[in-house]
Amino acid sequence: MAHRVKRWRCGFQALRWAAASLLRAEKALRPLSAAAELPRLAAALEQHVRGQAASQAA
Repeated sequence: MAHRVKRWRCGFQALRWAAASLLRAEKALRPLSAAAELPRLAAALEQHVRGQAASQAA
């Protein structure tokens, strides 16, 4: 969409376009069946990333 813009006036317009795109895409998304497991997944991913960072630092 941005390639059609000839002149950017401010960053707020880009934010509005991004928000409009996300709202449009939200209609096509389906709900997660395991939404209750997301905090557990986030914790596991964070632990994994920390482990990789520690192994690279060593």
